[in-house]
Amino acid sequence: MPKKTNDDEAQAIRQTNGFTTLVEATVPMIRDLTAGPPDPQDFTEVLARLAAAEGALPQAYEDAVRSPFEAFVHRLGPDGFAALLSQDPDRQGLARCFFDVLHAILQNAEGYEFQATNAFQETVSDLYDGFLGAEDRRGVAPPDQAVIAPLVKWGEPAFGPYTWPVDVTRNFDIGCTIVSLPPAYAQRGVLAWSALGHETGGHDILSADTGLMSEVVRAIETALDTADMPALANHKPVIVDAWLNWANETASDVLGVLNMGFAAALGVTGYLQAARKAYGTSDDRTVEGSTGSPHPIDALRGYVAAQTLRHCLYTGASQDADFIDALADASLESRTLSVDGCPWSVEEARDSARRVARAIARTRYDALERHALASIQNWRDRDERIVKEIIGLLHQGECEDAVAAWLNREAFGTHAVAAAVLLAAETGDDASSFKGMRTILAAMHQANPVWGPLPIAVRGDIAPHPLVRNAALLRKDAGFLVRGPFGKALVRPPTAAPPSLPWRRSYEVEGPWELASPRWGRWDYPSPRKRRWEYASPRPPRWGIF
Repeated sequence: MPKKTNDDEAQAIRQTNGFTTLVEATVPMIRDLTAGPPDPQDFTEVLARLAAAEGALPQAYEDAVRSPFEAFVHRLGPDGFAALLSQDPDRQGLARCFFDVLHAILQNAEGYEFQATNAFQETVSDLYDGFLGAEDRRGVAPPDQAVIAPLVKWGEPAFGPYTWPVDVTRNFDIGCTIVSLPPAYAQRGVLAWSALGHETGGHDILSADTGLMSEVVRAIETALDTADMPALANHKPVIVDAWLNWANETASDVLGVLNMGFAAALGVTGYLQAARKAYGTSDDRTVEGSTGSPHPIDALRGYVAAQTLRHCLYTGASQDADFIDALADASLESRTLSVDGCPWSVEEARDSARRVARAIARTRYDALERHALASIQNWRDRDERIVKEIIGLLHQGECEDAVAAWLNREAFGTHAVAAAVLLAAETGDDASSFKGMRTILAAMHQANPVWGPLPIAVRGDIAPHPLVRNAALLRKDAGFLVRGPFGKALVRPPTAAPPSLPWRRSYEVEGPWELASPRWGRWDYPSPRKRRWEYASPRPPRWGIF
């Protein structure tokens, strides 16, 4: 049996009070109603600031967001602007979306919370890239609507983390979604950042492909209609109707876990616990659900996250899923759930949640050219290895730009957020984990080609398509020997590791190749046709010893 790659972290979280401490530390963050920049009320000011922002954003965002939005504002005119404000005086509808688009442009252009905004932008860009970039989306047509990653902004603390999908922002002629976090989370709050997988990796992805959400609803309905749940026979239509009403939120939870693994499941579970404490919601309400609400009961969301982890392709996923299941069970305290007055046992709730999660993750959708969500994006042992390395850097406080630039070669923003969540859940120290995470993410953002001088829309689109999968690694000058049907080849590892880390690298070998002389490592099998040799040695390999 291969050794579990994340067993130490999972055991540490289980055996300490760090997770409970982290949840308690998040409660005052949720209650913090510190406002972001005020909404400009003068039409002339809006136009002047939009004009001043020209050239401050990358060309992709200039073409898809700033320029068309400025043209829209010109067409709106002073009278239209005044009418928009009067029709939505509470700023919770179209007027809120209008100002959020405006703030997203201005905050990025004017340098509001510069480092935190860069870190925020890098996280959502990676979550978007992880599902919609060309590298992961091979064999699947480009998305029908959004073509660039979301733009971020700070504000509206009472709303918590939220997003405006592209089908809403299209009303203002822009071609991307807008994601918002409360301003307090610019300084702390790793649990809220883990929820970005739900917002960007979930809602924004589901709205990018026409017809995808309709297919998800049908997949859920089919899975529950064919389920053998005798105890629900008398009120099964109510249960099916409830899950169909919860479909968008549930599918977003599934996508968040596929994008970020255990950290997403743990982060959302912890954030929901903190929200209940912050809002003063009674324990009784946590076991009552309604088909009129878009959100499932918290415990059901935990069961969905746990089942999604069982579809992740990393060693130890089953143990992590059991831990999330246990947290969901604890939130119920053995009480019976109720949905629109219909009783629902814990066993029935868990069973239906697992069926729903499986259907969402594994159904092959026509909108995705008969691909499943879990086959386009998934959390693997490689991701776990990167997260462990980042946790080591966060432990040591080595988060300077030089180290972060090295990480950018193979690590993405989701890895940094996952590492910070797991470390904070182990130690209970949100502040130091967040500070290191923000530093790494901001440095990654500086190296992101989308925000560089060239008109690139998605970082993951920058991927070669070689004749031989790992042809660049099949070099004769160094590495270790592999045998294949066409002879022998030497596989070269990446360049030297940072001085503070032990030598640990992985090498991917596709097809029938095998090691001629395996040493100091083990095989990992991320897919039936792909094998990865994970090399661990007390010293770097000497070329030519194989």
